[in-house]
Amino acid sequence: MLSDSALNRAALSACGFAIALLDAHRPGMPLTFANPALEQLCGTRADQLLGRQAGSALFAAGGTELLAELEERVRAEHGPVRARAPLYPAADGEPQVSREVDVALNAVRDVRGAISCWVLALHETRPAD
Repeated sequence: MLSDSALNRAALSACGFAIALLDAHRPGMPLTFANPALEQLCGTRADQLLGRQAGSALFAAGGTELLAELEERVRAEHGPVRARAPLYPAADGEPQVSREVDVALNAVRDVRGAISCWVLALHETRPAD
């Protein structure tokens, strides 16, 4: 039987939606997990994304600022927040502004209410040309 942590990661991996877990304790929200749907959406393997700051690894210019703004809103509203952003496939380093994604960010909180990690979900709003 899988531990709760392993079961949760297996469930996120099986999910058809692009999901990443971000470190809540290090600056820049580095990626700690990327599921196969995120790899497919970005065209980049998880091992090339993990440890990188989410804003610059996933989005075109302004991604770091976008995530900082969303983080502030999650903290203020105590729930998920959404925005739109141009996807930045890290594999080739070229922004593809024709590929916009809906971005959802929420916090996972421990029993004391402290944020233990961030959950980032992406959904393409318009198919690539």
